[in-house]
Amino acid sequence: AGAALRQIIFLAVGCFLLWFSLGQIGPTWNAAYGLGAPGSFTVMTEDCSGRGPCHHYGNFASHDGRYSFNDVEIVGDSADVGSSITALYEGNGETPGTVFAPGWKGFIENGFYVAIGLGFVLEPLGRSLGAFLLRRRHPSGRHSRGG
Repeated sequence: AGAALRQIIFLAVGCFLLWFSLGQIGPTWNAAYGLGAPGSFTVMTEDCSGRGPCHHYGNFASHDGRYSFNDVEIVGDSADVGSSITALYEGNGETPGTVFAPGWKGFIENGFYVAIGLGFVLEPLGRSLGAFLLRRRHPSGRHSRGG
């Protein structure tokens, strides 16, 4: 029962990581190539309560004045509270949860999460497949009988 529970947990964690990261591939890819509405992101708060890097939230304003969003997260860069950094808005006017720093950092970070998610999903599947393929078979043929 413990091995089955472990496999279920691995699959659940892997599916969650893939769900989370696959949705970010397009926006992080576009940010890597500098696509989107350029603007300025001002860091208002920093959350370092969880494991891993701190999360930075703040306000985004596009350079052309068309878009302005409050309380969004920056992906792919960070700065001190009160600082402003360049960011890209990837969308069509809807309020985003995130804006992206130009460059490859966000895409590489997202790729890491995709790889970890695949590892969590494929590990129990590999164990199950390996157990199926390597299960002990009864001997057959002329040497199957002792003696």
